[in-house]
Amino acid sequence: MATGKIHYEIHIKPAKGKWKMAGVMQSRDAAIRHARELSGGGVAVQVTKETHQPNEGNYLSVCIFREGMTNNWSRDPNAGKVDLVEALPCFQPGDLYSFESRQTIARLLRDSLARWRITPLELLHHPGHLERLESTGTVLQAAVQKVAIAQSQAGEGSVA
Repeated sequence: MATGKIHYEIHIKPAKGKWKMAGVMQSRDAAIRHARELSGGGVAVQVTKETHQPNEGNYLSVCIFREGMTNNWSRDPNAGKVDLVEALPCFQPGDLYSFESRQTIARLLRDSLARWRITPLELLHHPGHLERLESTGTVLQAAVQKVAIAQSQAGEGSVA
């Protein structure tokens, strides 16, 4: 898959408003710096890396920075996208039970968990829910790919 041009979009969201694009930049560092300047005072900001996929004619979006409060996650245009990976990866099965891991599972599988009306902890403890997740095919694969891309962008390896 060939990748095309990359740009970084800066989005802002007032406390009781909707996400709006505040700018587009070619430099990752400049976009994050500008987003930090815009944050504060009850405003949430995020920066997404947009990579043009010429073969598919669309863009691959990955959230690389988010700061501030967002009180309406269900209407978040980037629901399910992964922020920069700041927590350590899971090395043992027991690591999946940490708060950060459950929070990541909830964010990545938000739509499926809501549709099935279960929590990340229920998913981890119930074999039927795990089988259901595995049977969806692409949902689990997409979640793993999102984490791999975020870790790669954070300098923790490559997505191979």
